[in-house]
Amino acid sequence: MLLKIMDENERQEELERILEELANSQEILQNKLNQYVDRITTVYSDPDFRHRYSGFYAKITFIDGDEEGNLDILSQNIRILYEEICKRFREQQIEREVYNGVRKLYDHVNLDIARINYLRGINNKAETLRQEVKETRQMSNFLFRKVQKAEREYIAILGIFAAII
Repeated sequence: MLLKIMDENERQEELERILEELANSQEILQNKLNQYVDRITTVYSDPDFRHRYSGFYAKITFIDGDEEGNLDILSQNIRILYEEICKRFREQQIEREVYNGVRKLYDHVNLDIARINYLRGINNKAETLRQEVKETRQMSNFLFRKVQKAEREYIAILGIFAAII
């Protein structure tokens, strides 16, 4: 494995590229798992590097809105990558700082995916409630017009009876 010298921004951008790639295909890790492990290892090889969580939320939100990206695929692939890193760490093939970085990455990506799914559920419920309010308002207006019509008819009938008496 050839370690490339990267500054903090390049490391963050590389992680975000990896996330985007992992969201596009369920099969991507079948033939390229070692390449992704090497890329992740390169990113986290600097013990002072800390990824920026805010960048992940923005990228995951972008993936969610992208037709090619899929959060379920991303979650599945990040788990596979995490499990491989854990295995290699146990076998002492990977340094602790790489393992710790990937563990935090895995946790933050899944947290953001859960957050997006939760917000999607709230939005769906809000849309359902909006539709119910609209339907209730329409029914209320219909019933109000019907009551007004009935009042006019009752007044007309009372007028006829009053004229007779």
